Amino acid sequence: MNNEELELLISASYLVIDGCMIGNAPPKLQARNTRLRNPQPGDWVIEMSKTPHHWPNRHSVGRLIMVREEPYHDWGDDADEPAPTEKYWYIEDIDGALQKWYDCQFYMLYTVEDLAEDHQHAATWWAERQRPTPLEESRAIWARDAAFRHGLLS
Repeated sequence: MNNEELELLISASYLVIDGCMIGNAPPKLQARNTRLRNPQPGDWVIEMSKTPHHWPNRHSVGRLIMVREEPYHDWGDDADEPAPTEKYWYIEDIDGALQKWYDCQFYMLYTVEDLAEDHQHAATWWAERQRPTPLEESRAIWARDAAFRHGLLS
């Protein structure tokens, strides 16, 4: 992945993440926001709290290996109290190198598979929904007719 492709990925990711962070969001958007903010090991992730200031950063995009609490790295040996803990993020970056991050926030990147799963949930919701209202039905008929009219459907 070259720097231009990386910039496009980071920009698109930022827009998706930013678009999911709205107050009073519909349930689907709330669920997506929760998922984006809580990546799981194995997810593709991007670090967004520092990245915009350091674009492109090849070390801020990769697959999450683990997140764990560890003693703060700069506490010093002569401290009278035990070191406080910090959340550390371990990722394998897009170049395959291990990266250890702290004092940051990673977000999950949606993959094609995640979008397909999202679409399946939407399709299930639509199928379970009550019959469309007359207005929805008329709009659907218009959209279908327009798609045929413009050669988008045959």
